[in-house]
Amino acid sequence: GDATIINLPAQQNGIDAGEILDALRARGLRRILVEGGARTIARFLEAGLVDRLHVAISPIIIGAGPAGIILPPIEKLSEARRPATEVYDLGSDILFDCRFG
Repeated sequence: GDATIINLPAQQNGIDAGEILDALRARGLRRILVEGGARTIARFLEAGLVDRLHVAISPIIIGAGPAGIILPPIEKLSEARRPATEVYDLGSDILFDCRFG
């Protein structure tokens, strides 16, 4: 199919999230879906580039796996991010639709 490969410089911890969005914005894209694991999501969250975050929870036990989202620690609970959230029941799964301001 038609695909455009965009080469971006890698930093010490991968490609900078802001540079990814800048490159896509330069090509006219305004709404981006980032689908990724904990490290990818953490990178976009830490850079303040997330408008909405969908977190799905399923009742399955997979054993040891990757760690969750790792962000710099906070000093007090009052510093925690508290996005406006809607909760959807998807049968056996739950979806949290978190909106960041």
